[in-house]
Amino acid sequence: MSIFSRPRPLAAQNTVLHSLRVQTAAYGQAIPIVYGQNRISGKLIWYGDFTPIAQSSKQASGGKGLGGGTTRTTSYTYTAAVAIALCEGPIAQLCNVWDTKGTLLLVSASENFTVPGGGGSYQLSQHANYFAHYGVSRLDAYSVSANDYGSDGPTTLSGSQSKPMSLVGSLPGAGQYTLNPASATFAFSAADAGKQVSITYVYGVPNSNSNGQPLQQLALTLFTGSRPQTPWPYLTSNHPGQDLGYNGLAYLAASAMDLGSSGSLPNYSYEVLGLLPFGGGITDAEPGAIVNDLLTNAFYGVGWPGSLIADYSNFSSYCMANGMFLSPVIDSQQTAAALIDDLIDLSNGAAVWSEGVVKLKSYGDTTAVANGAIFVPNTTPVYDLSDRDFLRKDNDDPVKVLRKSRADILNAIKIEFVNRANSYNVEIAEDKDDANIALYGLKAGSPRQAHAVCDAAVAKKVANHRRMRSVYIDGGSAYRFTLGWQYILLEPMDLVTITDSNLGLSRHPVRITSIKENDGGELDFEAEEFPWGTATPTAYPYSAGAGFAPNQQADPGGVNPPIIFEPNNRLTGGAQTGYEIWIGVSGLSSNWGGCNVWISLDNATYRRIGTIHGAARMGVLTAALASGSDPDTANTLSVDLSQSFGTLSSGSVADADNWRTACLIYDGSGNYEVLAYQTMTLTAPNRYTSNAYLRRGAFSTPIGAHANGAQFLRLDEAVFDWSYDPTLIGQTVYFKFTSFNKFELMEQSLANVSAYTYMVLGQSTSTGLIHSQVVGFSGKTLAAGSYIDVNNFSLAGIQANDQVAVAPIGNIAGTGWDTVSVTAQVPAAGQFNIIINNPSGVAKTLPLQLFTLRYFH
Repeated sequence: MSIFSRPRPLAAQNTVLHSLRVQTAAYGQAIPIVYGQNRISGKLIWYGDFTPIAQSSKQASGGKGLGGGTTRTTSYTYTAAVAIALCEGPIAQLCNVWDTKGTLLLVSASENFTVPGGGGSYQLSQHANYFAHYGVSRLDAYSVSANDYGSDGPTTLSGSQSKPMSLVGSLPGAGQYTLNPASATFAFSAADAGKQVSITYVYGVPNSNSNGQPLQQLALTLFTGSRPQTPWPYLTSNHPGQDLGYNGLAYLAASAMDLGSSGSLPNYSYEVLGLLPFGGGITDAEPGAIVNDLLTNAFYGVGWPGSLIADYSNFSSYCMANGMFLSPVIDSQQTAAALIDDLIDLSNGAAVWSEGVVKLKSYGDTTAVANGAIFVPNTTPVYDLSDRDFLRKDNDDPVKVLRKSRADILNAIKIEFVNRANSYNVEIAEDKDDANIALYGLKAGSPRQAHAVCDAAVAKKVANHRRMRSVYIDGGSAYRFTLGWQYILLEPMDLVTITDSNLGLSRHPVRITSIKENDGGELDFEAEEFPWGTATPTAYPYSAGAGFAPNQQADPGGVNPPIIFEPNNRLTGGAQTGYEIWIGVSGLSSNWGGCNVWISLDNATYRRIGTIHGAARMGVLTAALASGSDPDTANTLSVDLSQSFGTLSSGSVADADNWRTACLIYDGSGNYEVLAYQTMTLTAPNRYTSNAYLRRGAFSTPIGAHANGAQFLRLDEAVFDWSYDPTLIGQTVYFKFTSFNKFELMEQSLANVSAYTYMVLGQSTSTGLIHSQVVGFSGKTLAAGSYIDVNNFSLAGIQANDQVAVAPIGNIAGTGWDTVSVTAQVPAAGQFNIIINNPSGVAKTLPLQLFTLRYFH
């Protein structure tokens, strides 16, 4: 029994499913609203055409080396037509896609262009792979005078800022551009001549199977949720009456979504570029615009008239100038007031109901310029209040001062956000006041959930302004006082100054936080400290740790030319009665994880015969190997496994004697020698030599000389084997190998890979190729239904009962030669007979060159 012997395969078959498996019901759940750009999951809203697909595979079990048995299994994978709801529309685009197996990502890029005189156009460097753009910004110089209340005095702010530009359909003016998405070409106006513009976009990385864009790779069609919206043509054609338009609902559709072997929907989640992206390369939304849309939108908002919302441009300017952009996902029922309070709180502002309208006000106290906005804080005190203005009750102090306990003042603030740069995984941004910690010790609170924040720099700003507010405002004094109705024009967020001789306060600035009418018809006020400079986030760069994110969409690449050969009966095992083809396969790329193996008899119709996981250790000889004795201690085996990124380890003399380091040297024409080695010495990356001890001619293969460049294959579990029917002997078969990456993703299309031909020799009981020649006849005619018995061909070396394989030449469609068959017999040493049979009903003229003859023993 050979160490590579194999029992015959066992058979197993899995139960077939008949419908899609749905885990939970989403009936009655809210349709998400996505502002800016965030990651969400989908909800199944329709499915049909559930289809099982049989898959046959063979897996080795047990044994050493290539030994052990095999189990043939028939399993099933499934597809279905599905429609998956995303969120309220219209959305701008769907970008990246995640599932439990991997990530399909687009690549972000930014390119700069200086508009020439007279205007001009610019084509992106990745125009062939362009998918979508996130806006264009223009670099503008600015010079702004600032004299903020409480600051050191007047100053001038100057520099350059990136201002978003507007996309128009044609004839762009100043600050505008047009786009031809087919060629990824942007055009700009002469009014912007000399200006530098920056274009932010995403593109797919093409692989051997697709253009690298997630929608194409998953065969998904996006409906953006327009009103009205055209129904899915697949439903119109195949399920008339069910083809709803789903107006205002962004959804995905697939006519044959891969459900895998579980029959369940993949656990996909999607990056949606939703409502109100800011532009200019910023995909988040401006908080003021979000609040306005929530309050006024007639489809999914409160539906207020716009007249109930006061001008909020100053609040928006604060958010833009300080880079405070958010991407909230509203996916559960809650009050609009709670939603708006949360968004404004994250943005360092407050909402005030006054004069019959909602006013959005910022706590910002410092002039800032960025993103096309100039923020000038409204910090001029409305009134200077003194003892003559305060109303006393009995002998109470006119102004009461309250202080929190130091134990309640947090000096380390944490913000829990979802990091877009890390696939929207939850991370923590923290801001500490080191001086306060040194005085009073660390006082850290629980993380404040802020999943509307998707940028690490924004999260740091939120933590920073909340930390400064906690230490310098909440940790300061709070004030209570009462005023008469003549101060009815005051409202929360206004600044006033307090002068109180008892407290030693002289024009001390405070911000009003609350106004209530008391039982006496007077106005009770609460106010907080106003230390200038503590309500604006610190402008310093922030770099968050990105963490490790494996590239699960890596292109596997194709395969190296495979090594295809037929093992003799010693390699397959003496009791083996079938015929086998062994194949060594490896990938061109380090991302290669394996492949599915396909076979065809006509290079048109293919069937899968198995799966390979992991590369075979294969390469080439880097020096000729001379013929030698067994054992061979005189010759050196030199190999290069760079093509397969392979490595070899040394063994012992016993390992070589027992063929545990068996390798194949293949000359490409059917000739091969199996040998084993004792030691392998690494001479360069993936390059080895062995010159201590070689066992030659293993398993009755002939010892021979092998040229530099001959193929080398380590015989181990990575070598694929396939048992074939002996009726294939003499025929040419076609193999294809569709690669997938190390995550078993990104499998290549069968149509996009090359076919490798192999003529089946029928070598199952042979020990090596002895002879090959062309045998021909000169225009001999074979009558219908007759045969020719050509006797006593004499060839040296042929033995009785040796195997002879004949491969027809001229088996060309349309010639009629395909109705003629050739068989061979070896009745005695040194001779063999050929029988040529014409079973058809018409005479056939045989070609001059009839067939190629190969025989083995």
